[in-house]
Amino acid sequence: MQSIKNGEVCQHPDIDTDHKEADIRVIPHAVYVVRNSCMTWIVILCSDTDVLVAAMYFYHLLAANKHTELWLKRGVGDKKRFIPVHVIAVKVGKPMCAVLPATHALTSCDSTSKFGTRAAGIKA
Repeated sequence: MQSIKNGEVCQHPDIDTDHKEADIRVIPHAVYVVRNSCMTWIVILCSDTDVLVAAMYFYHLLAANKHTELWLKRGVGDKKRFIPVHVIAVKVGKPMCAVLPATHALTSCDSTSKFGTRAAGIKA
């Protein structure tokens, strides 16, 4: 990954990713911003459940160095909503956030097929 600031090209190998899903590639950028700036809150514009799951999984990494608010913005106009990922992640706890990607992959992830109903996937 490269950026250009004041005509100077900077390399950012720590945010390079070969992940095919574009909506998941936003997470390394969020981690980079929190680690390398004074930003303490991030808003991700997305309505995909995959991003919510990834945001909850990585929230504790984002918050490790400083208090960080992480929000997902969904919808437009009167249907616009902000989801406080930081509040949800703290309430469900780090262990639950750690298993969310595996559960999500079995039940409704964009990159895998599910078997049966969500209840059957969760039970499995």
